[in-house]
Amino acid sequence: MSAAPNFACELCLHRVDEDTLGELDLRCLRICFCGAEPVFPETMERFIARFDRFGLSPGALLPVYGLAENSLGLTFPPPGRGVRVLRIRQDRFLRHGDAVATDDPGEPSLRFVSCGAPLPEHELRIVDEYDHALPDGRQGRIQFQGPSATAGYFRNPSLTRQLLHGAWRDTGDLGFLSEGELYLTGRVKDVIIRAGQHLHPQGIEQAVGEVPGIRRGRVAAFGTHSQGTERLVVVAETRATDPAQRQALQEAVNAAVQACAGAPADDVVLASPGTILKTSSGKLRRSACRSAFETGRLDTPDRWRLLTVAARSQRDRLLRAARRAGTLAYAAYAWLVLGIAAVPALLCMALPLSHARRWSVLRQLLRMLAAATGIRIRVNQLEAPPNRPCVFVCNHASYVDALALMSALPRPVTFMVKQELATQPVLGWALKRLGVMFVARSDPHAQAVQQVRASTRDVLFFPEGTFRHMPGLVHFRLGAFVAAVEAGMPVVPVALKGTRSILRDDEWLPQPGAVTVTIAAAAYPDKAADPWNEALRLADATRTSILEHCGEPDAGEVRPEIPTAA
Repeated sequence: MSAAPNFACELCLHRVDEDTLGELDLRCLRICFCGAEPVFPETMERFIARFDRFGLSPGALLPVYGLAENSLGLTFPPPGRGVRVLRIRQDRFLRHGDAVATDDPGEPSLRFVSCGAPLPEHELRIVDEYDHALPDGRQGRIQFQGPSATAGYFRNPSLTRQLLHGAWRDTGDLGFLSEGELYLTGRVKDVIIRAGQHLHPQGIEQAVGEVPGIRRGRVAAFGTHSQGTERLVVVAETRATDPAQRQALQEAVNAAVQACAGAPADDVVLASPGTILKTSSGKLRRSACRSAFETGRLDTPDRWRLLTVAARSQRDRLLRAARRAGTLAYAAYAWLVLGIAAVPALLCMALPLSHARRWSVLRQLLRMLAAATGIRIRVNQLEAPPNRPCVFVCNHASYVDALALMSALPRPVTFMVKQELATQPVLGWALKRLGVMFVARSDPHAQAVQQVRASTRDVLFFPEGTFRHMPGLVHFRLGAFVAAVEAGMPVVPVALKGTRSILRDDEWLPQPGAVTVTIAAAAYPDKAADPWNEALRLADATRTSILEHCGEPDAGEVRPEIPTAA
């Protein structure tokens, strides 16, 4: 095993000649962690291409994310998988922070590397500047919590207050989540807000470093404020001295910036070798470079774009304020519509209706509620449920899961819920009128079996028991499957996708979005098999089916095996 930051891989590519490599044998290198700074897909691809002939396995490279405030490690991809890269639309990301995947080779795009999923018992969330959770695919500040998290900084209460956000710790980094995995995009303090776009200097520096004549790894991109706006400055080291050659270099640098940022730099400084300031470990000191530029120790070209940039910057501030106002307005509207819909729903509960009739009325109310709030519910029925009482089993991701299921399932079911809800003043009464079954957490298996045996209707379990903020399908409790075996009832897997992004755990600002409800083929218990082994088999088969369709990673406690050396 080994570990190195991205720039170390670049050094291996450009500073290590063929004669030095000799008879290098990398077949014994099982894992090479890459972290401590943003990891670039181009670097990983070139590194694999060069060292593949020396026995390096592509699956050995593992981009990871960690920080001292979490005793270092926080997210890891599965060992042996290798580098996962997501290609997203450049315009949507730079303008709005939306990571929209694209496969169109002709569309301007950006590529980011996955740093994997959090370690067991650790969680991540992406938030806006007001600490409200953002949906998957939206860039924001990365926060974390878990047993390895620090309690604060030693004798530094000011920094500790900046770090702690309730139970969460703020990393100061930016990123987004996709399918439960973290994609790091940069540092909050390094982001350059220019002409309505949020630019990350690391990508610009990487692109400029590829320009022939520019010293690789000796580029600094940063923003500098002038008259209320922020200008993009790129400082690049070169050995070129000929005026014509330097002019061509400046044009090539601006072309590289244009390609990855959508517009050329406001200032390009071609500096002599040794100008870029770095730490003793080789990390770039952007703030020191910015200070040197602002104090006149670096040459500054004319500022003819200043007024245009200032106008666009003001427009960007207005757009961000409007977006925030829109989020709050939608949340207020959604809760208002829900409150209005609750009136006829409670009236339906109070009336002496049959279970099927009450379910039908509530289904229509919920469908109207979804339409009014912009939530699109799609049903993907792979196979019709058996025409007999069944045990439906569904993943649990959000407060809105039950509402989505009532809108989408083809027939009424009886929900199995925790006993504590029965004591809630209004909610408990409504659930009882809906015919739900309450199960105590102290003995869920026995009570589930008893309730299912007594039921003549379909029943629905959430075998995860609860839901959490982070995406991921956790391990299943066995009560539903023990009950299905004892009662001889088929198990129907139901996968919910999209509800977590609409309303996460501990969040009260709903988001519009799309929900997919997938109803998979039923699994039948074998009466001749050992009941306990049969329950385990049903649980495994059902979880595999739900995992295939829920769009979230496997967050069970089983850890993958470390790949063996070749």
